[in-house]
Amino acid sequence: RLGIGSVIMGPVEIGSSTITGQNCLITGLDHNFHEYKKPIKDQGVNINPTYIGNGSFIGANVSILPGVFIGDNVVIGAGSVVTKDIPNNHMVVGNPARIVKKYSKEVGEWIRL
Repeated sequence: RLGIGSVIMGPVEIGSSTITGQNCLITGLDHNFHEYKKPIKDQGVNINPTYIGNGSFIGANVSILPGVFIGDNVVIGAGSVVTKDIPNNHMVVGNPARIVKKYSKEVGEWIRL
């Protein structure tokens, strides 16, 4: 389920039962910008696929940048900017997003790291 106002651009794979809040950006594309004398719009794009696993929840206003791998059952807090991979069963928040909790199957709850 994709929240209202959310945008997916470029090569992005999203697993089953993953949902997003509103106004999220998930992208596998980035503009090239290395030729400073040439307008960025004329430099093309870099393609770097993004993957989101099964059963994850992406809060409102989250940006997920190109090339990021997000595991299964991940929770991403509202407003976060995801720039790095996130392993299965972790919770991240912030800009840039950082891991704050991990789900413990043994205890049956989220454990603060």
